Amino acid sequence: MKGNQDKLHRQIAAHFNNLFDMQHHKHVDTDCVEEVSRGRIESRKCLSTSSIDWLEGKEQWHGLRSVVAVQAKRSVAGHTSCETRYYISSLEPRSAELNQIIRSHWGVENSLHWILDVVFREDDSRFRSGNAPENMAILRHSALNQLQAAKPSFRKDMSIKRLRKKAGWDSETLDKIIT
Repeated sequence: MKGNQDKLHRQIAAHFNNLFDMQHHKHVDTDCVEEVSRGRIESRKCLSTSSIDWLEGKEQWHGLRSVVAVQAKRSVAGHTSCETRYYISSLEPRSAELNQIIRSHWGVENSLHWILDVVFREDDSRFRSGNAPENMAILRHSALNQLQAAKPSFRKDMSIKRLRKKAGWDSETLDKIIT
C-alpha cells in the first residue's frame, strides 16, 4: 500500500509505529529474516495481525483478514537505510509466510513496475477514479508489450524508455514498433 490510500496508510502506520521496537506484542505475529548478499546486509521484520477492529473503513475491503507491516533495513558499505511498507491482506496473519510472499512479490513488482514507472511514469499518474486507472494500466501494459517485442529490431543499447521517446519523435520508428 502506498500513499494512494492515504487515510488507510496513516491508520496502519500509526498502529504499527511503536510495535517494531517491542519484543512481544499481544495479537501480533512477528517474523525476522536476515540475508547477506553481495556485500549487502538486509533484515526484514514482518508484523501482522488480524485484530483490525480499530481500522476505519475496513468493510470496503472485501475479504480483509489482516494488516501487515514490513520494516526492511539495508546496510551497504557502512550506509544503512530503513523503509517500512504496509499491506492489507486476505491471508491469515502468519508473519513468516507473509514475509516470504512479500519478498517474492517485490522481485516481480520491482522488475515489471520499475519498467512501467521509469518508462511511463506510472506512479505519477493522476487517473484515480472510475475505470480510468484500469484502462490506462491496460494501455501501458499493451504499449510495453509492443515496445519489448520490437526492441530486438533496434540497437542493443536502446532502452525501452529511449525507444518509446524515439517512437514519439520519429514516425518511422513508431511504424516499425506498431507493425
